[in-house]
This record gives sequence, structure tokens and C-alpha cells, in this order.
Amino acid sequence: MKLVLKVLEMKNFKGIKEKKILFERTETKLYGANATGKTTVADAFMWLLFDKDSQDRKDFEIKPLAENNEPIHFLNTEVSAEFEFDGKTFSLSKVYKEKWVKKRGQAEQEFSGHETTYYIDGVPCKKSEYQKYVDEIIKEKTFKLLTNPLTFEAMKWQDKRKILFEVCGTINDVSVPGYDKLQQRLNGKDVDEFKKSLAATKKKLKKDIEDIPPRIDELRRGIDESLDKEVALLKIAKKEQAIQDFEQQLEASEKAFEVVRDKQKLILSLERTKEEIIREHNKQLYGEQGKLKDQYAQLKSTLNSKQIEQDRLVKIIEIKKQDNVLLEGQVNEHREEWQRIAEETFDEHKAICPTCGQDLPADKVQELFVKYEREKAVRQERVVNLANSKKASIASNNNEIARCAELFEGIAQEVVIINKSLADLEEKLAEPIEQTVCDTSEIDAQIDELKQAVASFNQLDTSKIKEEIKIAQKDIALYNLTITKADNQEKTLERIKELGEQLKELQVSLADVEQQEILVEDFTKAKVDMLEENINSKFTTVKFKLFEEQINGGLVECCESLINGVPFSNANNAAKVAAGIDIINVLSNHYGFYAPIWLDNRESVTSIPDTYSQVINLIVSEKDKELRVE
Repeated sequence: MKLVLKVLEMKNFKGIKEKKILFERTETKLYGANATGKTTVADAFMWLLFDKDSQDRKDFEIKPLAENNEPIHFLNTEVSAEFEFDGKTFSLSKVYKEKWVKKRGQAEQEFSGHETTYYIDGVPCKKSEYQKYVDEIIKEKTFKLLTNPLTFEAMKWQDKRKILFEVCGTINDVSVPGYDKLQQRLNGKDVDEFKKSLAATKKKLKKDIEDIPPRIDELRRGIDESLDKEVALLKIAKKEQAIQDFEQQLEASEKAFEVVRDKQKLILSLERTKEEIIREHNKQLYGEQGKLKDQYAQLKSTLNSKQIEQDRLVKIIEIKKQDNVLLEGQVNEHREEWQRIAEETFDEHKAICPTCGQDLPADKVQELFVKYEREKAVRQERVVNLANSKKASIASNNNEIARCAELFEGIAQEVVIINKSLADLEEKLAEPIEQTVCDTSEIDAQIDELKQAVASFNQLDTSKIKEEIKIAQKDIALYNLTITKADNQEKTLERIKELGEQLKELQVSLADVEQQEILVEDFTKAKVDMLEENINSKFTTVKFKLFEEQINGGLVECCESLINGVPFSNANNAAKVAAGIDIINVLSNHYGFYAPIWLDNRESVTSIPDTYSQVINLIVSEKDKELRVE
């Protein structure tokens, strides 16, 4: 299928005011000096199809600009084209309009944005319908590959590689020399999976191998050759025997001290017995006088309580009397208030209407008078109630005063009796007591004998012995630490041996993986040569380098375009264009679609490869101040 641009018409598009161009089916040349609109034509074509310019920019200015570089308003930008596709003709049109609105109360319109109208074969349609129509002809991404010679080369190398394999196909691994030998190791995986698996295994093996020597070195640095477990055990045995001897000395000293403690306890017991004997003697001697003293103290306490109670009753009486004085004053005030209310009379002016000033009807006046008398009675009753309440409080206070006075008199009589009893006891306590001596000589002799035995005891100083035991225990702890270190060191040496054996096993495994990698690389190189030969056979001018050999002999995927052995990026413009058309021819043949090829700066290219696609040349010509079409 071939898409041919027959007619392209532009109105107010960028710098073109109005232009209609007729294109040839095979090749059309557009001549013009710089800034005459050659690139604008290509931009209009791409904008019509995909809303972008020829540089693939979506955000670009399509409206004509004034001298101040500001858009010229009230102009519609229009682009229309007539195409021939698969033997049929169709047309596409787009109109880009300004939107102006006049708000209420304003004289002038205001610019509010733009809108685009779409047409297919002259019939208006929605944007979605328009885009769907274009997509059904050719997808945007594919179209750009087939219309611009430099689009393919501008892609990422991974995307270019993917397209090449899609177009030219891949090589079946079975057909590659060496696959039979490699297949024995694949274990159901394809070559790429096996290669990735080898790389991951190799990476892990190398890391494990690199990790082991530092670990061994670190373990060796921790070894102390001076550690001697047997010597430490002998020293511990000596220290433990010394501790045992010290503890025996402490035990003997403790037993002797226990005997002394028993004698001290016996001394305390005898002294308590002596005190009890003396106490019993004094009790018999002073027993009667003690009872009298107890009675005296009890009466004194009772007298003090009675006096405190009298003071409390006096305070209550004083407070109640003061309260009555205040209450009687309030009763007098209520009496005067009641008298003032009683002397009040009904005012005659209340019989006059406050609004109009006229006399009120007699019945109305009588009604007001009755209301007045009722309110007056209520007020007097309230005052009487208040006064009665105060009188009741006065009566209650008087009752409390009488009760307290009566209690006071009763306590006063009790105080007289208590004072008389105290005087009698004081006379009895003043009488002399006959003294007798308490005999404790026997128990005193026992106490003196025990005290002499305790004083003669020479206690052993155990603090030095205990200090020696602590020193020996610390030494034992240090020797045990040495033994622990020696035990750990034995484990460390065993671990060093294990790591050494593990290192050898890893190195053997790494060598095996590298042998398998060599096998894969040999297979890959053979496959690469076949792939590149297969892909490059499709092209005439350009060749592709799909793999790059590393210093270590490994292969890295790439996709570099070469023109006669020269990288595409280093080639001149003519060579790039020729290579681009070569690529377009192959892609167009693969997709079964031929689109117009736009060649900018065509004047720098003397000749181009043959192509079935329509070619539109944009040629710089200083003599052509306006666009000229051939």
C-alpha cells in the first residue's frame, strides 16, 4: 500500500499566508531561500496528521506572528491535503480558530482560547474519529519511520535492534554450529537464560571468593600465640587451694566468735533479769503511792477536759447573743417596712390613661384599685413572713443559750468536787515512804564473770583474709578468660581450615562456569555472525553492528549503523540520507506501506537510492525568494 500526497493547501499557517502545492506521484522539489517556508510545509503536513511539527514537537506556534512577535488575531489557521491511498483518493482538513466571548456589561470581546475543527472528505467530525481514521491508515510511530530518513537512527539502540529483529527475523539456535555441544548443559533453558544464569552464578562465585581471603586474614589477626590453656589450668588449681585454706581460717574464727556472741547474749539476758528484780522490788515499795499518783493524774485529766468544755459553752453563748442582736435589728427593719407599706395609698393619677391622657372608666379604675390592694397585701405578708422567720431564729438561739448555761452550771459543780479530791490526794502523796535495799549481788557476779571472758577474747582480723580471697578469685577469672580465649582460638583455627577448603571448592566451581561461558561465547559469536549477515543482507547502503566484543573476549549487545564501515554519526549528510532511504525501503517493504519521504537540505545530496515511496525534496535556493515547485 502506498500513500501519495497529491495536494497540500495552507492558509495563515506560521509564515505562509496562503499556499496551494500540487505534488507529483514520484518526486517533487520545493525550491526556496532560507525562511521562505520549506520547513513550514513539512510542519503543516505533520500537524495535519499528528498535531506535531516535523521535529516531533507538539507545543509549537502555528499562528502567523506580527512584527512584535505576537500572534495576529482574528485569523483562522487552515491546512488541507488530498491523498491517494491504495488506489483511492481522500482528503483531510483541520481549522484552528480563536474563540472570543463578550461578557455581560462589557463593550468589547475577550479572547478565551482556541478550538480545532476536523474534516474527513469535507465532512466535519470529532477529534477522536479523525485520529482513528489516520491510525487505521498508519500508526504515527511507524509513519515517522517511513517518512524521515533520520528517524530510525535517532531512536535508542535497543529499539532499533528490536525493529531489525522484527523485520529480518532471528536465527534458530539449532542451526548455529556448536549448539549440540552446548545443549547438553542447557538443562531445558534457552541460551540467553543459560547465559544469564552463568553470569549470575559467576558473579556470586567471584564475590564469595573475594570475601573469603579477608575473612581468613581477619581471623588470623585475632590469634594470640601466647595463650597456654594448660598453664592457666595449673594456676587455677593453685588459686582454688589457697581460697580453700583461707575459708577454713575464716570458719574457725567464726566458730570462736559464735561462743563470744552466746556469752554476750547471756549477759543481756542477765541484765534484763536484774532490771526485772529491781522493778518488782520498787513496785512493792512504791505500789500504793503509784496508785495514788495514777488517780491524781486521772483527776487532772478529767479536770482539764471539764474546763475545755466550759470554755466551749461560753463561746457558744456569746455567739448566739451576738446573733440575736443582729436578728432583732432585722425584725425592727421589717416592722418599719411593713408600716411604710401600710401607709401607702392608691394614686389618683393611675386612673388616667398614660397614652391619651383621658380618665379611665370607673370599672377600669375599680379594677386597678383591687389589683393595687391585692399586691399591697402580698408585699405586707412577705415582710411579716420574713420578720417571723427572724423571731423564730431568736427563739431558737435563746433556747440554745439556756441549754448551754444549764450545762455550764452542772460542769461547775463537778469541777468543785474534782478539786476537793485532788487536794485530798496531794496530802496523802506528801506523806514519807519507808526505804528498803534490793539485793542483786549474785546476778551481778555472773554478769562480771561473763564480761571478763568476753574482754579476754582476741578476735582474728578477717578483712585481710577476705581481701586475699577476692584477689585469688579475680586471678581465677582472668585464667578462665584465657582458657575461653584458647577454646575460641581452637574454633577459629578450625574455621580458617574450613574457609580454605571452601575457597578451593569455589575456585573449582568458578573455573567450571568460565569453561561453560567460553562454550556460550563461541556459540554466540557464531550466531552473531549469522545474525549480522542475515540482517545486513537486507540492506544495500547501510550495515549494522549488533554485538561489540569486549577486552575479555565477551560480547555485549549493541546496534550501531555503519555506512561503508563508518559509524552513521560520523558520516556526511548525503551518506546519512542515502542510508536513511535504504532503511526506509526495507521497513516499507516489511510493513507493506509506503509513505511520502521528506528530504530537507536536499541540495547537499547529489543522488539518492531508488525508492518506491513518493519523495518530497526541500532545496535551498538563494535565487528563489518565494517557494517554487517542480
